[in-house]
Amino acid sequence: MSQTLPSALWMCFGARLADARTEAGLTVGGLGDLVGESAESIASVERAHRRPSRSLVEQLDTALDADGALTEAWAGTVQDEAFPRRFDDLAALEVHADHIWEHQSMTVPVYLRTADYSRAVLGPSHPGTPAETVEEWVREEVRRGAALAGPDAPTLRVVLNETALLRPFGGPEVLNAQRDALAARIASGSVELGIIPEATPNHPGLSPGFRVMTFTGRPRLVYAFHALGGTLISDDEGIGHCEMLMDRIIAAALPLTPTAPLLTDRYPDGADA
Repeated sequence: MSQTLPSALWMCFGARLADARTEAGLTVGGLGDLVGESAESIASVERAHRRPSRSLVEQLDTALDADGALTEAWAGTVQDEAFPRRFDDLAALEVHADHIWEHQSMTVPVYLRTADYSRAVLGPSHPGTPAETVEEWVREEVRRGAALAGPDAPTLRVVLNETALLRPFGGPEVLNAQRDALAARIASGSVELGIIPEATPNHPGLSPGFRVMTFTGRPRLVYAFHALGGTLISDDEGIGHCEMLMDRIIAAALPLTPTAPLLTDRYPDGADA
């Protein structure tokens, strides 16, 4: 019988260890020699196939001259695994997923946004925030989009409420460019996109957005968005509820093609497409 691997949260720690080792110019075997471990043992930590002990991480910290950063990251991962609602680094986690399914009722998801659309959403959502801070957030969203667009990226399936593609965030030019970007992503095969028409009776997609992330050999995780960011959900009851809602949203959604009027019509002429 196959054994379930540790939580995907450990994949973030493993990636951090691999980055530190690479920066130090060491192979997994070379690092293993420094801490009295085999190459296979170090590789299993980097691949998150096992949880390392604190004593091993402290040795790795010393060997890599990481100034306690790995031990701090290890402690944070232990806490996040025990209390997932405190987790706040979705960008580090999402790149390790095999499959991402997401529903958003108000806006296009972060990883599908153009820079102008991102700016138009982030600025008004954070009144009083310095422009340079907003620009850094925009750059981060663009980086996240690029990370989820490559050949090794997770498969992406997104369902939007129809109004998310009718709201002119930033004005007509910004919305139309965002529609074009979505059409290009669909055409490239890097995302499957659906919409729930606003005229849908018993509309199932009126709750805040949420994301279901699937990892090979590991438990699923759900991220539920809210006004202050979001909450990571790992318990069976919470995930089961979100998956039930996901099934209803999928059943109500219509697939979008690159030539769908909702994407090709120009706002405001096609505002009611």
